[in-house]
Amino acid sequence: MTSRYAAALASAARRQPSRPALWHAGSLWTFAQLQARVEELARWLGSLDLPDGARVADLHPNGVETVISDFACSAAGVVRVALNDRYTTPELRGIIEHVGAAVLLTTPALYQIVGEDWLSARGTYVLDTSRWLAGNPYQPGCEAACTEPTRADRGSPLSIGVPVLALRLTGGTTGRPRAIVRTEAQQLAVAENIRTVLCPLRESDVLIHTQPMSHGTHAFILPAVQSGCLQVVADSTRPGQVADQMQALGVTVLKCVPTLLSRLVSELATHPRSFPALRQIVCGASPLDAPLIQASIEQFGPILSQTYGQTEVPVTIAYTSPDDYKDAARGEGAAGIATAGRPYPGVEIAILDSRGGDVTARGEVGEVGVKSSITAEWEWDGHQAVALRRRSGGYHLTGDLGAFDAAGRLHLMGRKDGVIISGGYNVYPGEVREALLRLPGITGAEVFAVPHADWGQQVTAAVVAASGVEGASVITALRDFLTAYKIPKEILVLPSIPVTVNGKPNIRELARLVASRHSG
Repeated sequence: MTSRYAAALASAARRQPSRPALWHAGSLWTFAQLQARVEELARWLGSLDLPDGARVADLHPNGVETVISDFACSAAGVVRVALNDRYTTPELRGIIEHVGAAVLLTTPALYQIVGEDWLSARGTYVLDTSRWLAGNPYQPGCEAACTEPTRADRGSPLSIGVPVLALRLTGGTTGRPRAIVRTEAQQLAVAENIRTVLCPLRESDVLIHTQPMSHGTHAFILPAVQSGCLQVVADSTRPGQVADQMQALGVTVLKCVPTLLSRLVSELATHPRSFPALRQIVCGASPLDAPLIQASIEQFGPILSQTYGQTEVPVTIAYTSPDDYKDAARGEGAAGIATAGRPYPGVEIAILDSRGGDVTARGEVGEVGVKSSITAEWEWDGHQAVALRRRSGGYHLTGDLGAFDAAGRLHLMGRKDGVIISGGYNVYPGEVREALLRLPGITGAEVFAVPHADWGQQVTAAVVAASGVEGASVITALRDFLTAYKIPKEILVLPSIPVTVNGKPNIRELARLVASRHSG
């Protein structure tokens, strides 16, 4: 069966073979050059006699290897599993074992982190992509760069009746990632939402990737190829270097997380640069708060947008566009539009109570439920694909708490499993965070719980604040906005909020900082 996903790159290579497609590490790749490597890798994967739905683990830092393996795995009919190169040895081994990867595509340095002896013992083919890409793309090269195990474990089949593109790993903060089955049809639909609704890409665009390509920003690879635009892999996530690269290459679309956007705003306040070509900033992974929205508009103009999704409903649940920030651009404040926005076409969002019924009152908090054609239906349990549970009515439960405002925009209030029960009262972290961000001098905030002998859980916060702001004064100021039981009992003032490898707030690290503060 011909892969519609892989066909997108093949089509672009036929239409405009010499057109620049990817800039990475000082090298420019044309569509034809990418396609030649994709075909070679797909042929090699096909020669391994893998079962239908065999898993191929892709472990690379951001770069051309990610793009090649993405399309090659699809063309070969195998299931790609993208691994974050910042995972530790135990994390990588646990995931490779859980998904039953028959092949690992990686570099020598990352190969050693996983462990040569461990991979050989479990029977995994390993392709050194560095050595392979250094060779001639028109001659056999994969075999020479492959480490073949003496006893190959080709993995167990994965079949659900439709073409499976990948297993996508969840990227939250609640433990070992789960492996969600992503079909080709779902990924094509996500690309269509990105290309026609969120960020209509043009052939003349230059899109820069600053997030891990193993996670959310991966969804932008296909629509960029479909549009024929140039993709740039950021050389670094340091704000100064990102800004320099954006300026030098004439970037028109910036894809980033709020953390990097905040750091870019700070960088440009002290080291100004101009970006005349920049026409849109797309944020994802965590919500944009009101101060950052305002600061971004002041720095870049009204070109900000954001998209809300999760691994089970990738990237395109709800979105905001630059038009949604017109009030902020006029200096009328952004607090009212610090939202996840409106549903994408074809996506139905409901706010559900604990019994699964709709919560119809505007402003009432409940769990965000989603129904759409892009919603995942299967998860790999380590042995086979198992159906994901649905609430009555067919809604996928996101685990996020939210509410609709009077204008029908979705406001996220934190994770359901993050609700803090303190002294018998439910405290929603999102509500407390919103109040913190109203205070002068506070530019970032996260709210979380730590164990407490009397209350069960103690409401705790970490803030990024101007010089001179202290936790005690913040607690006092919150009395104007929150009832007593919602006010954090302890506030850490930090230079930045720690994040996970996928750019999400690292609640575990914050809790550790609190614990070390008391133990020290």
